[in-house]
This record gives sequence, C-alpha cells and structure tokens, in this order.
Amino acid sequence: MRLSDLAAHLPTAEVIGSGEAEFNAVEYDSRRVKPGALFVAVPGDRHDGHDYLDQAVEAGAAAILVQADRRPKWAGLPLPGLAVPDTRRALAEAAAAFFERPARKITVIGVTGTDGKTSLCHLIAHLLESAGEIVGLMSTAENRAAGRLLADSGRFTTPEPPEVQSLLAQMVEAGCRYAVLEATSHGLAQHRLAGCEFDLAVMTNVGRDHMDFHRSREEYLAAKGRLFQMLDEAAEKGVARTAGLNADDPAHRYFRSLTRARVVTYGLDAAADITAVDVRREGWGTRFRLR
Repeated sequence: MRLSDLAAHLPTAEVIGSGEAEFNAVEYDSRRVKPGALFVAVPGDRHDGHDYLDQAVEAGAAAILVQADRRPKWAGLPLPGLAVPDTRRALAEAAAAFFERPARKITVIGVTGTDGKTSLCHLIAHLLESAGEIVGLMSTAENRAAGRLLADSGRFTTPEPPEVQSLLAQMVEAGCRYAVLEATSHGLAQHRLAGCEFDLAVMTNVGRDHMDFHRSREEYLAAKGRLFQMLDEAAEKGVARTAGLNADDPAHRYFRSLTRARVVTYGLDAAADITAVDVRREGWGTRFRLR
C-alpha cells in the first residue's frame, strides 16, 4: 500500500517526504517491525512509541505514522511518513485500510458488558453455526474462523487494530458470513475496534470493573457506549442495524440514547421485547421458555 493511498483515509494527515513510498505491513511494536513495514508510533501509559522510532528505522521500516505534537521526536528521520493528531485512532484506520476493510464484507456482531461477554459470544456463534451459517469468532478465550482456530494475541483483552483487522480478513477469506466480536471496555476506549463496521451490538450488563483503567463509572459507561454509537457510523451492508439491550439493567436506557439503530430489549422484565419465563435451574444449566 502507498502512503498517498493511506493519506486519503486520513484527511488530517500531513505527508512527510514522498507519498509514493510503499509499505507491506502495519506495526505498532518496534520489536515486530520487518523490512518494508509501516511503523505507527502510539503514545501509551508507560511507553511512547515515538521513543522507539530509531529501532523501527534500524529494523527496516519503510515509513512511519507519527503524532504531530511529537514533532521533536521524529523531525529529521530519514523516512517518509504521515503526521496525524492522534496515532491511536489512526492506527485503527491504517489497519482497516491496509486489510481492505474486511468488516464491510461480513455481518459483524459486537458484544459488550461487564460479565458474560465471552459466554454470550460463544453462544451466538454456536446458534448461528447450528443454523448452518459459517461464523468467525474473536473473544478473549479464542479466535476462530469456520471452525478453525486462529492465532491468539495472548493478551486476554481486545487485540490491537492490526490483529483485529487481520482476524476479520481471515474470516472473510474462510467464507464466514458472520463475525462475532467480544468488545471489551479497553478495546472500545482505545479505538481498537474502530473500523469494525458493527451491524448488531449487544450489552449483557454493567457493573463495576476495570476501575484501575477507567477513572469513573461515567467514563466506563462511555467506553461501553462507543459500541452503540458505532452502529450509526458503520457502512451500509443491507443489514438492519440493531442494538440488543438488557432491560433488567438500568444502563440500557443510556445505551439506547446513543444510537438511532433499531432497539430490541430482553430480560426477565415483562416489559422487555423478549423475555424468559418458567426459568428453572437444572444441574449445570438453566431451562426456560422465550416469550
């Protein structure tokens, strides 16, 4: 991919050097840079990718994507590149563009919440597969496409955008019609799922979790809410965009206010669109009727 092609997806980007430079991978970790890669320097809580630009150059990076306010750290480097206001956001856009936007070729279902995300992702994937659909799954437990296990980042949270977009591309290549993605609060807050073009978004519940990362409950809710805002931002794929909300959780009203998509509520509350009745616990499972 050429820098000039990527710049077309980043309207605020400043081109550094030749826009004709080409790259063959998108990397955010200087230790993984191979000859020909685009190195994206992302500031973090403990490390700043701009401090590793020299290592990326030595490893053979073909170009760099840097943050405009870090100019003293990249000015004068012997590589072409792009300077943007926010490299974390730009990393997601670069990854999606590099992998030719695989999420636009598949129906994408996102699941967020405090508890039950992983279980619900696996249940949704199982239900779709039972109906004869070919399904891709990205969860904190495993990644797979059409029944085949895919590489795991080992991070027990949402991977970074290059891994996310690579997984989606592999799902498309495997013939999957659906992708079920676990959407963690970290992944949403850090824009790792930007470019995933969600068609359906589901919440399980909202408790108190990851308060070491989110400074307040309001910030935590806002991170979760990004999934529902992204429904309105997704490309048109001929799918009725839908939010599935847990009517038993007061937070569902907040999430409902964030999207123009169709809303379907579920829960034990009789006012929900879909409710469970005659609920019985049996051994390791629960039996109920849907109404």
